[in-house]
Amino acid sequence: MPNNSKTTWMCSSCKVAQTDKATTSSDSSDDESDIEITGESTGNLDKTGALGALNDSHYEIINSPSGWLDCAIIQQAQILLKKANPLIESFQRTTLGPIRNFDIVTSEFIQILHTGHMQWVCVSSIGCTPGIVKLYDSLYHDIIEEVTEQVKSLMADSYIGLVNVPVQQQLNESDCGVFAVAFSTSLVYGFDPQDLHI
Repeated sequence: MPNNSKTTWMCSSCKVAQTDKATTSSDSSDDESDIEITGESTGNLDKTGALGALNDSHYEIINSPSGWLDCAIIQQAQILLKKANPLIESFQRTTLGPIRNFDIVTSEFIQILHTGHMQWVCVSSIGCTPGIVKLYDSLYHDIIEEVTEQVKSLMADSYIGLVNVPVQQQLNESDCGVFAVAFSTSLVYGFDPQDLHI
């Protein structure tokens, strides 16, 4: 897959939302491609900016006990966290990970990633030996290759390894985004997510 501004990736929830809003022609309904070019851009791309304004459907997801946070909601949370501590790197759009289009980080960072399997996780180099990154996963899976590849795209040649940190686990199928934001928030304010429980 090309690694440029002509590629776009969306999580399953975002694809469904976009599909529901768009009208499709009979020609496009036969195309089962996962890649859709939604636009082209030149110049500098703001990789930490919003994916768009949140609307009523986003707030319904946030307020629902079974709502699964989508890319736009996660990015809005990352924007607020970046404002809380501008010295921490990353908080880049989660849509850049699957296409390996992150800007390379050079200091301590926090990033929420989508695993490609309906799961949000938090990764961070805060408090780590150079080249090591901690993975905070509320379902505590084995380290998924997709997450490793996304972290490598964030760190380039400085990447050494990923360490799965035991943290509080979610009790349902949909809270991973809330936990990923909570882990990121803890780190921004100087707390170890491993020590915190609700």
